[in-house]
Amino acid sequence: MKRKILALLTVTLLCLSSFSTVFASQELHDLELTTTSELQQYINQNNIVVPEGHTLKSVKLDFIPNPEESFENANPYDSIDPKAIGDYVKNVEKVKDDVYFPDDEISSDWYDGPLDSAEYTFKESVEAKLTSSLGCSISEISAEVGFEVTGSEEKSKTATIKGVNENERLNVKVYGVYDKYSFDVYSIFDNHQGTAYAYKPIGLYIAQETYELNK
Repeated sequence: MKRKILALLTVTLLCLSSFSTVFASQELHDLELTTTSELQQYINQNNIVVPEGHTLKSVKLDFIPNPEESFENANPYDSIDPKAIGDYVKNVEKVKDDVYFPDDEISSDWYDGPLDSAEYTFKESVEAKLTSSLGCSISEISAEVGFEVTGSEEKSKTATIKGVNENERLNVKVYGVYDKYSFDVYSIFDNHQGTAYAYKPIGLYIAQETYELNK
């Protein structure tokens, strides 16, 4: 029994030490990054630009989604009209849970201290994403993956906003969180046109970055 407890504690500590870990549940709340290594990893992973004259002091995360690759080159409307009648979708598979795009926040608001802690409910419209239609119709893709790949869904999340001191600034960022699906497109002659990805909105991710004025 002692060995089982020790093993469980070891796994738990390893999970908490790496904020890039994908958690099966979104019930991990109020995790705060404070060590130099954690903050530097967060800066690098999320392409953070620290305000001049400030140092990132801490980051509060409501849960830990998995950073996804950049979506800059994706065009969800590249081929709304099919290239050939009869193109179809198959091999739909959910390949990743709880992903977000570090360069694609829905909102980013700054607050100067002093500021008291308060509970706030965020409500945002989260747009689905599609890397390519591969010549297949949007309606066909949507029907097969089970959601509107060019639509949007309203999501809400309640979080406790951190209090900050007079010499601190708080940056509250809101991101959409998605489940990632892959699918293959075939022509009417069963020629494989390629593989693409669709992202289903499932919720919101709140990151609170506290910056301290350098002395």
